[in-house]
Amino acid sequence: MEILFSKKIKSDLIKLGLYQIVGGVLGILIIIWTIFKIPLFTELSVLVYFIMILFFAYSILCGVLFMKTKNNSLLHSL
Repeated sequence: MEILFSKKIKSDLIKLGLYQIVGGVLGILIIIWTIFKIPLFTELSVLVYFIMILFFAYSILCGVLFMKTKNNSLLHSL
C-alpha cells in the first residue's frame, strides 16, 4: 500500500535525509581522522571505533530512506 505525501512533507523528508547523510559522513570522517591521529590501538578502542562507524553508517542508510520517501524511514531514524 502506497502512502501519498504532500509536497511539504516530501520536502521536509528530503531535508531530514540530507541532514542525516551529511551528519553520518561527517561522523565517519572525524573517526577516520582520529584513527590516523592516535597511533596507539587496543582491542577496546578498535571495537569502539567499529561500533561508532556502524552507527554513522546506519544514519546514512536512514538518510537514503528519507530521500526515497519510504514509509518506514521515520521509524528507522527514530
